[in-house]
Amino acid sequence: MTEVVGAIHQFHEAEYAEDWARRFTPTPERLDLFETVLEQLQSAVPADGHIVELGIGPAYLAEYLLQRMPHISYEGVDFSRPMLSQAADRLARFEARVRFQQADLLGNSWLGRRRRSCLRGRCTIWGARRRHCMYIGRARLY
Repeated sequence: MTEVVGAIHQFHEAEYAEDWARRFTPTPERLDLFETVLEQLQSAVPADGHIVELGIGPAYLAEYLLQRMPHISYEGVDFSRPMLSQAADRLARFEARVRFQQADLLGNSWLGRRRRSCLRGRCTIWGARRRHCMYIGRARLY
């Protein structure tokens, strides 16, 4: 049996993940949300800051932010290898500024080495799920 990171879920299957990404391409409402996130980040993150996105999925938000914040670095964390593959394909042109990690987000082990730099305000953690909010260092934005 193949080792599974996170819950046993259909997102571990490439075909399911690709279909999900096709069905959830950014809508005008989603792009409005992306713009709100961008405004929050631009006002709080240093121009050369580092953003960690929890549950990067197919990287629609990451692409939007990387295009508009040309000096940030970005890290996408997800439990789904197929989603990370899609994210890597979508963000290939930003390769020098992006890295990816497969991790189970149900615990805190994904934070690892990021803990010190995030607590010093050197990175931003963003997660769209209810359990994760946006933090700039120790300050919770929402």
